[in-house]
Amino acid sequence: MMDTERHTVLQKIQSKQQQPIKDFSADEMIVMANQYHQACSFQKGVQLLLDAAVNKEGVDQIVRAMNLRQVVLEADRFQGKFAADSAEYEAIRKAKGDALLELFQIAKTSSSVTITPTEQIKAADQVVPAPLAPGGK
Repeated sequence: MMDTERHTVLQKIQSKQQQPIKDFSADEMIVMANQYHQACSFQKGVQLLLDAAVNKEGVDQIVRAMNLRQVVLEADRFQGKFAADSAEYEAIRKAKGDALLELFQIAKTSSSVTITPTEQIKAADQVVPAPLAPGGK
């Protein structure tokens, strides 16, 4: 957690290094250098741990959403390996649909998990019935 915090501050510093002095003053440089230094302090570490403990439910939802996205990706990868009328194909299609439904429910009830419009469109396109057998029957 502390490494992530330091890395975030370092990225902010590096993004401003090429700016002219009028846009990135010496005072701002010193403040950001101090933020970087403080990011690995004992006090900051305790604060990060407390924040994580308080927001455990949010973190759990984020992890669950990540796992559900992986289920959808794996379903896409394996579904094409089975005949459309096979039990395996249907089980994968159902698992994918269930994962997408749960993902949308998490997104609806949580402010920490979001689904971008692109994912919504892609997800809606992914839940499709099995293709018709040859001859359209």
